[in-house]
Amino acid sequence: MVRLRLPIFITVIAAISYACESGTEPELELRVEVLSGRAQTGDVGAPLAMPVRVRVAGPDGRTVGGVELAFEVIEGGGVVAGASTGRGAGEVAGTSATRTAGLPARVSEAVNVVTDGAGEAAVRWTLGPVAGEQRILARLARGGQVGHQAAVIALARPGPPALLVPLSGLDQMGLLGENLPEPFKVRVFDRFDNSIPGAEVRWQVASGGGSVTTSKTRADETAVATNTLKLGTSSGIHSVRAEAQQTGVTLSAFALTAIIRDGPGDTFRNDGSITMHDIVQFGTGIIGGGLFIRFVFDDTITSALIANPGSLVGVIDLDTDRNPGTGDESTVDAIRYDLGDSDIGVDAFVRMTTDDTGVYIVFTRVGDEFVPSGAITPIFKGSTLTLNIPLNMIASDGNLNLAAAVGSPSQWSDIVPNDGHIKVTR
Repeated sequence: MVRLRLPIFITVIAAISYACESGTEPELELRVEVLSGRAQTGDVGAPLAMPVRVRVAGPDGRTVGGVELAFEVIEGGGVVAGASTGRGAGEVAGTSATRTAGLPARVSEAVNVVTDGAGEAAVRWTLGPVAGEQRILARLARGGQVGHQAAVIALARPGPPALLVPLSGLDQMGLLGENLPEPFKVRVFDRFDNSIPGAEVRWQVASGGGSVTTSKTRADETAVATNTLKLGTSSGIHSVRAEAQQTGVTLSAFALTAIIRDGPGDTFRNDGSITMHDIVQFGTGIIGGGLFIRFVFDDTITSALIANPGSLVGVIDLDTDRNPGTGDESTVDAIRYDLGDSDIGVDAFVRMTTDDTGVYIVFTRVGDEFVPSGAITPIFKGSTLTLNIPLNMIASDGNLNLAAAVGSPSQWSDIVPNDGHIKVTR
């Protein structure tokens, strides 16, 4: 919260030479007094409700017309323009060419105004783009020494919401019918990128079913609004719409049948010369007509090319009939260091290696052999790898058992699940 420090009354004395027609009048000390327009509050980028009005008077209290005053913006980046005093407009003597981007035209960061017959001058003040205290100075344009000036302070509050920025919760995986592990969080900004504490954010489910904890939340002191999605009962992408006034953002997550969370740091031992890819989450489900698989790693996955020594390689074994007594031995089991058992019979598998074609090959068992049944394109994004395998490539009705192993081209590094397999049901 910005505290507004306001002077009760501001009077600054500046000395100028002021001569009568005979030229014998002694030098007078003129006072610049702020009459109105102090302590206003307004939105960034918008004009204040009242003009700032000042008066010039001599030491005997008599007001002095025809005196040129300079009004300057010194804090906040706003702009000023000459305005009527209500007693006969003061003459605008000249303006600066400087202008703040995004603010109205025909105003400037400095303007000179000549006092009217009542010794008064006024300006309209359009606040700058930065929330908090803003300040202008009114001073004698000629004859006054540097520092002889009257300050007027206003408080600029953030404008209306213009942008919601997602902070967390995007693209996470959750189980059908359960709350997502992480809440969705968005930060609220105005059109000048000021954060807006206390802004109201409305939430509603946009796709996939389910429900949000509450339909409205208030942004906290850091301008962050939070809500949690309980997923629906159908696998797929579930999304929530967050809105604040005329702006909004859609946040999505994956609703899946099964998720394995595999703690980091459980890779196999190595000599430190290769990249040890470490799976921390393995989620899967039937989305549309395909088997959706998503891996989350403890490191960033940047390449799928086998020519790269640090690239990710691997295999996903699939038991399509859910019968460990049929199919071949699992490759995942063959490379286990602990001699564990996935308890599946392999009817199809995905070879997670690629050359410059950028695709993975899917193999299915035909008789005693595995033959290619199609190619899929892996999607790498940060620490995630996403695959979508059409069910007709693996001759499956959508009820599957899976196990996976990954590593670098020269050595395996992690197996998920550590024991047994992950089950998928349509």
